[in-house]
Amino acid sequence: MEAPKVRSPFRNIRTEPRRFTFKSPLYDPKKMKIEERLSQLEAEASGELADVHTHRRKIDFKRRRALQTHESKGRILRFVAILIGLLIGLYYGLEWADKTDFMKSLNLFKNV
Repeated sequence: MEAPKVRSPFRNIRTEPRRFTFKSPLYDPKKMKIEERLSQLEAEASGELADVHTHRRKIDFKRRRALQTHESKGRILRFVAILIGLLIGLYYGLEWADKTDFMKSLNLFKNV
């Protein structure tokens, strides 16, 4: 039996979780694309569609840059939150070390 995998707060953002994809035995996307392309070529050859061209998507650089800056801000905020948490933990740890006299317990380990 394998232990369950817990999501880490330090996960890589670029990796996506595994997803279930149902592959139907009746639907073949490659075959559908081939049939669609053949019908376009036949229509073009017969003269029905003279202006058949592929639709190209316009790249929006402003939106892409805004998305990158938004993601980098999120990374910086997460880093700062972790750093503040560690500093608070260090402060309380040092405060605890000053209040307690744990040198006696350290001397026990010297005698062993």
